[in-house]
Amino acid sequence: MNAAPFLILFLVLILGGVGIAIALGFSSLVYFFVRLPTVGFELIPQKMFAAIDSTALTAIPLFILAGELMNFGGITVRIVRFASSMVGHIRGGLSYVTVIAAMFFGGVTGSAIADTTAVGSVTIPAMVSKGYRKDFSAALVAAAGSIGPIIPPSIPMILYGSIVNVSIGKMFLGGYIPGIIIGFALMGLSYIYARREGHPAEERKTLKEMVLAFFDSFLALLTPVAMIGGIVLGIVTPTEAGMIGVVYAFLVATLVYRVLKIGDIPKILVNTAITSGVVLFVFATASIFGWVMAFERIPQIVAQSLVGLGVSSAAVLALILAVLLVLGMFLDGPAIIIIMTPVLYQVIMKAGIDPVFFGVLMCIDICIGTLTPPVGVCLFVAAGIARVPFEKISYAILPFIVVITLLMFLFAFVPILVMWLPNLLMP
Repeated sequence: MNAAPFLILFLVLILGGVGIAIALGFSSLVYFFVRLPTVGFELIPQKMFAAIDSTALTAIPLFILAGELMNFGGITVRIVRFASSMVGHIRGGLSYVTVIAAMFFGGVTGSAIADTTAVGSVTIPAMVSKGYRKDFSAALVAAAGSIGPIIPPSIPMILYGSIVNVSIGKMFLGGYIPGIIIGFALMGLSYIYARREGHPAEERKTLKEMVLAFFDSFLALLTPVAMIGGIVLGIVTPTEAGMIGVVYAFLVATLVYRVLKIGDIPKILVNTAITSGVVLFVFATASIFGWVMAFERIPQIVAQSLVGLGVSSAAVLALILAVLLVLGMFLDGPAIIIIMTPVLYQVIMKAGIDPVFFGVLMCIDICIGTLTPPVGVCLFVAAGIARVPFEKISYAILPFIVVITLLMFLFAFVPILVMWLPNLLMP
């Protein structure tokens, strides 16, 4: 295979600690220089620009901006307060508050990092002050934050859908039931920890206090409905839904809650630009990498090899998910989707696997990757907030990884848990 040195160079750069976008771009550039010297190098920037010149990808910075507005606008705090009024009185209540808040917040941003940062900055200090172990608190926040891209909207789903041209709306719907099940599973695991370690319960709220907390956060809780409802009804595209979320979050934060200040806007825009730029730059460089693999017919070779094994489609799916788990330990989620989707799409189509169903599973798989050392981004974020050594949180996160991984394989072998809602609402 003529691409072997090119792939080896990419792996060497990754293992050497080079950033994923630089490794993708540099190895592709070397390939062009050695294998295709007669091809104009202007093809590289053309391909990179064409990759991100997509209406669907415009939704990514919009969802990120909506999340930043929620965080700065006091919406996150109100969601946490409402969750606390519901379940805070149960032993280990702050653990359940963390998971529920992350599920609500994940219904806006579509980003595991944003979810972990926003919820963790509020709940980790609260848990530590109540006697929860720092490593457990950080691990729980990281695991809950990883649900963000599973419960729609989802940046990974947008990336996958734009590559294989499947309904992003159906993928969004496919993420609801798995995301909710994972959330309840994390709360169940937290209950075991609460009983074993004696986590305290908060004071039970009165019915009046619960009602007040609900109405105080009602507009915040409507944000996901305002964004996703239009997609499900076929009224708006994901990009338009992202803009609705931005406008809605801005109006609520400024006119209703009156927490967001004009002076916060520049910082919000800078944060959005940095996060969006990282994702889209990886997407652009990975498009060149993917073009090289397509030129060398790597997707077709891999597809023929796997299908040629003569195993069932379920076995092929399980093998793919296992490979993605390993890749998630070393690569960022967007990079995995952009690099592997063209390869795996050939495989799943030959194996008769629904691309929407597979896309949801792939997103769950890469979300697990945000929790696995050595490059689990959610682990780094949560460890930084809790000020706990990375080694300690890497050990504390293991039970959560096991639970989510087992559930992922459950969804793989019980497809109705993923496809029931999309088939019902968007047949």
